[in-house]
Amino acid sequence: MYNLLQVVNQEISASGYNQTDIANGTYCTKSTVSNYLRKRRSMPTEWVRAVADLIGSTRLKIIHAYECSCGFFKTPYLAGVDDHPVTVKAVGIRELAEALEALATLDIENKRCREDFNREEWAKYECAMEQICDLHPYIEKALESGQKYFGLDVPGMQKRLIRKYANRGYIKEKAPRKREAV
Repeated sequence: MYNLLQVVNQEISASGYNQTDIANGTYCTKSTVSNYLRKRRSMPTEWVRAVADLIGSTRLKIIHAYECSCGFFKTPYLAGVDDHPVTVKAVGIRELAEALEALATLDIENKRCREDFNREEWAKYECAMEQICDLHPYIEKALESGQKYFGLDVPGMQKRLIRKYANRGYIKEKAPRKREAV
């Protein structure tokens, strides 16, 4: 388990931002930031996410999602997995192979609800979805180590993904929202 306050302080320090920068970037006062960072006030989860976005820390985003249970679901830390990209790649290849194998066996054409599955089909579907879930901690770790070792531009990747999905018609891009005070 991580100490979220400690990670926030480490990531801010490593980013080169100071408390004034953080206050300006998260639309709160410098004294509020100071109180959060000295544990005089508890940090709202939205503020932690705003700091992670401001300083561009994938590590903080991942830990924030885990510690605050605000991600898609809470994933375990990959215990025993070195964060070196080669080790992470080996885990990813194994997990991706399992997911592809499970997905390839699915026959979900013309299925619109659970009642359309027989017992065996449903068991295969659940197994495939669990394999998809197995990829989540790997993806987090791969992005974190890619940023740490190679300077991977994760926010840029996210922007390109949104453009790609919009171009393919999977999503509609939303108009940019005005930043609200946290």
